[in-house]
Amino acid sequence: MLGSDSIKIPINAVAPLLIKKLRAYADLYDTMDKHGGWIPYPDSVLDYFKKLGVTHWAELYFPEGAAKWIKDQQPEIVESKKALTELLGPDPSPESANKFLTELAAEFSRAASTGEPLSGLEFMDGDVDSIDVDGLPDEERQQQHDMWLTFLVNFYNDLALASHGESMDSLVSRAIKSQDDDALVKAIQIDRSLLPHFSERLWKQSMKGNSDFFDSLAYRVNNSPRRGENTKPLLWIFFNDLYAVNCLNSSVTSKQILDFYQEAVKDYPKFFIDDELVVQRQRRKFLEMYRQVK
Repeated sequence: MLGSDSIKIPINAVAPLLIKKLRAYADLYDTMDKHGGWIPYPDSVLDYFKKLGVTHWAELYFPEGAAKWIKDQQPEIVESKKALTELLGPDPSPESANKFLTELAAEFSRAASTGEPLSGLEFMDGDVDSIDVDGLPDEERQQQHDMWLTFLVNFYNDLALASHGESMDSLVSRAIKSQDDDALVKAIQIDRSLLPHFSERLWKQSMKGNSDFFDSLAYRVNNSPRRGENTKPLLWIFFNDLYAVNCLNSSVTSKQILDFYQEAVKDYPKFFIDDELVVQRQRRKFLEMYRQVK
């Protein structure tokens, strides 16, 4: 089995796909800014999620929830591994694996560059009234459920990283393992659906009369997910996606990253960066953070 360090997809192969994602997030952030930094979910979308059973994605931030999700997805994982084995053989070399993944990434990127723009992200469009959820075949209904659950977990992880420089998974982990109240209230600021999962903790703090804790919680709850300490939110999302495909290794320069980032945000002045040193500093900060929470 190849380790992640063996995977080195050229940045120019994945950049078009990541650029499209960044533009979609920039559009979404504009929408959030017009609503005081909040995500204005339409009622139709919330009703659609409820009918699908997409209401408990916060469970996946917790180890036991993530483990159950992976177990439930085992049939799909086995099929994917089987398909890759048929294509590459049982013990592919790093060279053949990288060639295959590079071609696959380039194919996805070409499709993304010619497809419709992800304006505001699909789930914000509210165009779900025509979907008869109750009338969907069980398999299709499950597919839609799994797709949206996965999307929302990834989305809130991105939003946490963009706002606080740390993913939801990391914040929740610190809130549990280290009983870190700062991590807890930051996580709740990003995703209020976490509140029921920490009801006992909130009850204990209430019974103790811990005013400092509730002052901190009130500050986070009263400030939107868009309000955080990270001043370069889209750059960190870009870093995270590049890291996932090992494009933050030493062979990829900060100048390359800046060029692709500028291409993504050229129509969004508030996110624009024109200094390579900013990318270098933020890149070091991102990698230090990742090593700390890994």
